[in-house]
Amino acid sequence: MTTRNLIRRLVLAGTTSAMLACGITFASSAQAAGDIDICVSSGRAAGFDGENLVVAVAVAMAESRCDPSARGVNTNGSIDRGLWQINSIHTDVSDACAFDAMCNGRAAWKISDQATDWTPWVTYNSGAYRQFMDDARAAIGAPSADRPSRSVNGDKFDDAIGVDPAGVAWFYRGKSGGGFSAALRHGPGWGGFSRIAVNDSNADGWADLWAVSGDTLYYWHNRTDGTFAASHEVGSGWSAMEWI
Repeated sequence: MTTRNLIRRLVLAGTTSAMLACGITFASSAQAAGDIDICVSSGRAAGFDGENLVVAVAVAMAESRCDPSARGVNTNGSIDRGLWQINSIHTDVSDACAFDAMCNGRAAWKISDQATDWTPWVTYNSGAYRQFMDDARAAIGAPSADRPSRSVNGDKFDDAIGVDPAGVAWFYRGKSGGGFSAALRHGPGWGGFSRIAVNDSNADGWADLWAVSGDTLYYWHNRTDGTFAASHEVGSGWSAMEWI
């Protein structure tokens, strides 16, 4: 068993003295308990969002208890550093970056291939991160995993929207096995909108619709049956925004 794997098992067992003997240091439990917000803000700034942010925060909690100064020394001499325990084999990540919360988050975003591959983290492969999923979700204020924020029809699978060259909007409903169902026609008149987003604005489990036309943001409330109420003008000043 490698020292790294031993450390992970000791973390799960809660044997702090043994972890210290192996060379890993964490903040005290009282400090660490409140530091999950550091992982939330750093992860969000790095680019993680939705359920990917929940996983990112849970992994960081399992790795470092969200202590930016966490440091673990492995038998090969490499060092795991900071929130997401970025190993020193990543020579492009300096110590100054690794022990800086925001920079560590950006490194995790890159190493995880933008949240698509968490296998470089032992606590993800072992499943140890799962014990922190509820804590991560609570800290983020995210909806329950079985009611994602981008589900137009209220099931547990995220949906997508697209607009064709004729300005007709189409919905693509998420499927249980991954991917999307055949397109469902939503209607014409969408060619004038520069940015469109699907997200649940009031935490009822049904995704609402947002779009920008010119300088104005518009909102369509989901009637909780997969259809939308008439548009509501939210306000102006949105032309400078890159995304919503």
